Amino acid sequence: MFGELWSDTETITAMNRAIFGTDTLPAHTSGLVKQAIAFLHQNYARPITRWEIAEAVGVSEDYISRVFNRELNISPWDYLNRYRILQSKRLLLDTTDAIGVIARQVGFKDQAYFSRVFHKVTGTSAQAFREKSL
Repeated sequence: MFGELWSDTETITAMNRAIFGTDTLPAHTSGLVKQAIAFLHQNYARPITRWEIAEAVGVSEDYISRVFNRELNISPWDYLNRYRILQSKRLLLDTTDAIGVIARQVGFKDQAYFSRVFHKVTGTSAQAFREKSL
């Protein structure tokens, strides 16, 4: 799962922290991050606010952003966008839905923004990804 959400460097850093315990958060705080991730996975297909994430785990917006970033070295928004792109890649391969439809299915209201994020995360356009995978 992480290999498609994180770069190789981010994956190695996360694995080292998990294995060797460097810079890890206390178990309760780390649990909040896991709860936030679960919330993002369950709700990625709809618009999500920072407040909703914080409310779902029972802490302030600033606190969840700070501990999320400290635990995973990315912001909740970067994680959410990467997860949405991961889901869109599956849809691009498994369906013939138009790219705009897929963008909306994974939580992007704006196809142009989806296209920019897709390219930033994958290094290619959604159309090129689909065509290369055929």
